Amino acid sequence: MKFLHSILNILFFILKFLLPDEFLLRKISFKNQFTKKFLIYKINSDLSKIELNKQGLQYWKTRKALFYFIYAKNNNIINTNTQKILNNLFTEIKNFNDETKYLEIGCGYPIYLKSPYLKEKIKHYYGYDINPYISAFFNINNIFNLYPNKEKYDVVLVLSGVIKYYLDEELNNFLEILNNVGAKKIIISHKLDYKIIKDKMFQLDTNEKFKNLRSIEIINI
Repeated sequence: MKFLHSILNILFFILKFLLPDEFLLRKISFKNQFTKKFLIYKINSDLSKIELNKQGLQYWKTRKALFYFIYAKNNNIINTNTQKILNNLFTEIKNFNDETKYLEIGCGYPIYLKSPYLKEKIKHYYGYDINPYISAFFNINNIFNLYPNKEKYDVVLVLSGVIKYYLDEELNNFLEILNNVGAKKIIISHKLDYKIIKDKMFQLDTNEKFKNLRSIEIINI
């Protein structure tokens, strides 16, 4: 078994350098177990490289990151942490009315679409992501590469663990958006993101420019 695993890794290593990314983006399919395993190998290889070179945020702006979003869209979430997050999210919002407006930060391929209940529940959604290719690639028209301008949102979602990649300037920009959109609640799925945001909100508590943050309920699911 270990020998077969080693052979596969060697084969995947060769394929990764032989096959252009654009070819793979057009052809890769999760229905085929071989290509599924190759996709996982490629994602892990790419992510290991960016961690080594400390290029996290830059990676998520590239078309290469679409491979991760393809995986997120197609991966079975039964008995996974993703399923737990979605179940907890539904518990938090199930009593909200249908007019509730949601803003998700770092949405990637929006995981709420993998839940039939949340897909039905969330009717007004604005997804923000630094990757400019997601909307066209997945044909989803409510994902944008810019923060909302003047629109107001009731609930802000941070479900992807993206905040840990933010530099101080980017974190401040996010808090400024959070302050301006009129949100009543921010729902966060990753403990580290929750700590970073909560600590930053505490630091800004006496800053009148960010006074609206004081009234926002922050929840870690």
